[in-house]
Amino acid sequence: MTTVTANPLRVVVLISGGGTTLRNLLEQIERRGLSLQVVGVISSNPKARGLEYAKAADITTSVHERRAFATDDAYSEAIFNDIRRIGCDVVVMAGFLK
Repeated sequence: MTTVTANPLRVVVLISGGGTTLRNLLEQIERRGLSLQVVGVISSNPKARGLEYAKAADITTSVHERRAFATDDAYSEAIFNDIRRIGCDVVVMAGFLK
């Protein structure tokens, strides 16, 4: 097994649907000891299956539907504010459709 460093990279994952990439990432962290910690999942879809994977792994989630915002800029700002609030080293676009 790969040795995990004391300070894993903090990752926020953006999803829209099935969450396959998130599930695979979580499995690889567990199996291979990747030096990553998924600290947040943000979805554009409240019905995204990936939210279930995140909740099962006790990862903070939030949902931002595009139609709830007047402009693309307002939508993007809401997502970036969440990313900043959570605090991370890396953002992973895992099938995020918006």
